[in-house]
Amino acid sequence: MKEGFTTEQVLVTPDLDKKMRVEADASDFMIGGVFLMKCEDKKWRSVAYISKFIIRRYWLLSGV
Repeated sequence: MKEGFTTEQVLVTPDLDKKMRVEADASDFMIGGVFLMKCEDKKWRSVAYISKFIIRRYWLLSGV
């Protein structure tokens, strides 16, 4: 696992001529998304990502 984290490129530089997609997910406590690009090796690679913890006061406002 350590080798994968230290040798693989984590984020790629965006190329607007290639296919792209956004994937998102959410739970009761977190929301997140990743912007992906299809590379020459036919694999979807991350261009950017974000994740946020949902603060408890927003749960109260949403009725959760």
